[in-house]
Amino acid sequence: MPGGLAAFEGQGRFANLDGVRFLSIAAVLWHHGPVWTAMTDPPALLGRGFVGVDLFFVLSGFLITTLLLREAARKGRFSLSAFYIRRARRILPAYLFVVTAVGAYYIVARGETGYLELMPYYYLFLANFLNDHVPLLSPMWSLSVEEQYYLVWPVLLLLLPARLVMPVLVGLIAVNVAGIMGLFAPLGIGATTIGPLTFALPNATYAPILLGSLGAVMLS
Repeated sequence: MPGGLAAFEGQGRFANLDGVRFLSIAAVLWHHGPVWTAMTDPPALLGRGFVGVDLFFVLSGFLITTLLLREAARKGRFSLSAFYIRRARRILPAYLFVVTAVGAYYIVARGETGYLELMPYYYLFLANFLNDHVPLLSPMWSLSVEEQYYLVWPVLLLLLPARLVMPVLVGLIAVNVAGIMGLFAPLGIGATTIGPLTFALPNATYAPILLGSLGAVMLS
C-alpha cells in the first residue's frame, strides 16, 4: 500500500477486511439456508459454508491483537480495563437483550421451563459447551468462543515477555488442533461432562482466532 509500514500502522480501519467479513457472513448464511441441503447430491464445496465462522474468527483475532499491539507501541502498554470496557459496550447490550428475550419467549410465553437450567450458561458465555440449546440461541456458541478468547488472550499478551508471545501462540494452536484430532485420548485426556456442559476441545475451536492473533504478531 502507498506509504508502506507507516501507513499500515496508522490505519485505523481495514476496509479490505470488510469484504472478507462479507464473504464469511455470506458463507454462514448459505450453510444454514435451504438450497444446498435440498440438493440430492451437492458438491462437497457447497457444504463447507461453516468455514465462514472460522474465517470470521481469524479476522477477529487479527484485529483485536493488532489494536492491542498498536496501543502498547504508543503508550508502552495497553489498558486491560479499557479493552474490557470497549468490548462490553459493543457486545453486551445487544447480546443480553437477545438472550433474555428469546429465553423469556420459550420459558415464560410458551411454558417450556426445561430450558430454564440452560439460561445461566448463555449469560456466562459457555454456550459452546452446552449439550442442548434453547431454540434460536444455538449460534451463541461462536460468541462464547470469542468472549473466552477476550478474557484470556489480552491478559497473556500483557504478561508475556515479547519473545514468548509467538511461541505461546504456536503452542496453544498446536494443543487445540491435537485435541480436536483426538491425540490426547491415549493419555486418558478426554471430554468432561458437568450437568448440561461437556468440556471438550472439539467444542472450543480456538485455533482460528489464535491464528488471527499469530498473523497480527508476525506483522508487528
